[in-house]
Amino acid sequence: MPLRSLLTNSLHSRRRRAGAVGAVVLCMLVAALVLPVGASAESLCTDTWTGPGEGFWATASSWSAEHVPTSTDVACIGAGKTVTIKEATTAEAAVVQGEGALAVLGSLEVASALEPSRIASLSLSEGSLKGAATVDVSSSLTVSGGKMTGSGSTVILSGASASIGNMTLEERSLVNEGTAEFFQSSGTFHESGVAQFRNVGTAKVSETIRDAGGTPSVVNTGLFESVAGKPVPAIATPFENKGTVRGAT
Repeated sequence: MPLRSLLTNSLHSRRRRAGAVGAVVLCMLVAALVLPVGASAESLCTDTWTGPGEGFWATASSWSAEHVPTSTDVACIGAGKTVTIKEATTAEAAVVQGEGALAVLGSLEVASALEPSRIASLSLSEGSLKGAATVDVSSSLTVSGGKMTGSGSTVILSGASASIGNMTLEERSLVNEGTAEFFQSSGTFHESGVAQFRNVGTAKVSETIRDAGGTPSVVNTGLFESVAGKPVPAIATPFENKGTVRGAT
């Protein structure tokens, strides 16, 4: 083949390769711009529980950073671990995540509204959860007394379950994508401020959801049904139904 043809073919080949590489780089840049914040993998842990299977949040030596998590930390609790925030203890983190369990008897503030928080099991026993974060619960939520407040949300994910007794939802949103049972016969469920309970999954209610002032609401796009022989679920707050409401049979 003449030298000129060889040079021409080589030049065309380099241009095609350069064009292909440029297209890949352009696609990567577009994806980075389009991908929403929070769609990435979980935040990197900055303080991981390394203590026993059951222990107390305030024990600094049980954390990998050798200090109790602060409002800038991503606090991680691994599978098989249960960390308890004792009464009169105030705990904080930017993000909480892990396949373990968190028991709140005191107070926990989760601050970051920009990074995802996700914990397998969460329980409140006369404790409080507050802050701007969305906290996803992937396995179980148990509330036997306590308060959820702040501008964030608590989400019971699809496939997870919740048992809610005596509780106040103040300002915060509670979103059920799984199965939530409200047994107010052992307490009361109050909503106040701009609190909202949004049911996407199945909510089973035995007593009245009470209006404690402000502009709280309940929005149902799933199945909202009564239990314990009640003819219809009792809701004292404004109720918007776009799903199914069913009395006990």
